[in-house]
Amino acid sequence: MATKKEKCFRKAVDKLNEGREAKGQQQLDVEHEQGWIRDKVNGWQPSPWYRTLWYSIRKTMRINDAMQDPRPPGSANPEQFRKPDVTLTRPDGSKVVIDTKFTDAKGKPDDWRDQTGMGGKKQQEDYEDINKSQGNDIGQPKLDKDNCDCGKRKLETETVEVRVPALEPGNSLYFAPIPAPGGLTLPAPGGVGFPIPEFVFP
Repeated sequence: MATKKEKCFRKAVDKLNEGREAKGQQQLDVEHEQGWIRDKVNGWQPSPWYRTLWYSIRKTMRINDAMQDPRPPGSANPEQFRKPDVTLTRPDGSKVVIDTKFTDAKGKPDDWRDQTGMGGKKQQEDYEDINKSQGNDIGQPKLDKDNCDCGKRKLETETVEVRVPALEPGNSLYFAPIPAPGGLTLPAPGGVGFPIPEFVFP
């Protein structure tokens, strides 16, 4: 399940794409937590299936250790499963996987997982191999406060009209000064109110 920070990031991507669409620009083709499988024969590829994945990977390990008969020729032999935070499809159809590294309260970005996967490599190594297999050697496949240069980017803003619904004092009780005998000011019910025009704020 996505964390609050991950959900916030996804909403930001959606808003970015809304802005690009409004300007007539092509939207970013982004998939969140798209699974990837490294097959013994075919290498890294997007994985559309998950249910029996780990059993299948363990079977491949047993086959590699000569503890079980091989699968029929042409069958999938998955060795490793990874689920990057972001899979970006470029205009040429190739894909790039990226891990989002959020900053903690001390200003330190998240670390890479140091545990070796079933395929024998660590998280960062597998992500780099996925990108290389797609022809996209981008170096460290991460997005954090340092490599995005967030502090150096110019903040882009634009004026948007916000329409405020007209207020109708006649729809509620309010107080208006009404002359009364003896110089007193008495409250008047909302029924004697008047419509206020709709305002537009830049």
